[in-house]
Amino acid sequence: MRSTSGRCLLVLDPGAVAIGFWTYPAGGLYYGVPWTNYAGWVLSATVSVAFLDWGFSRSALLDRLRACEFMLDDLVSFVILWGGIDLLYANWIPVAIAVLLAGGLLSTDRFDFPVLTPDRFVRGG
Repeated sequence: MRSTSGRCLLVLDPGAVAIGFWTYPAGGLYYGVPWTNYAGWVLSATVSVAFLDWGFSRSALLDRLRACEFMLDDLVSFVILWGGIDLLYANWIPVAIAVLLAGGLLSTDRFDFPVLTPDRFVRGG
């Protein structure tokens, strides 16, 4: 699970279990989520990516992603929402992963406003 989507699952699933979106009667070692849940996601992601690679031009998709102004919006919302839920329920490992994802987002140059610059936090700046 080295991918961003894999990391997202490690943030999403514990938060979703904590707020009761879904339950696993037998539980699991990682915040009540069984390993079979992650295995299912890996399998479905592998099949999806295989079909995308087979059906679409990789270079055309990458060009489209580079040109898309709003490519990261969903990931920003995801990190804030599910990272916040995990923080609320003291799911510390998922919180740490969400912080790492947020750091990755902040390191991109894809925002249409200055992020974490000193003048952004100065009144009238």
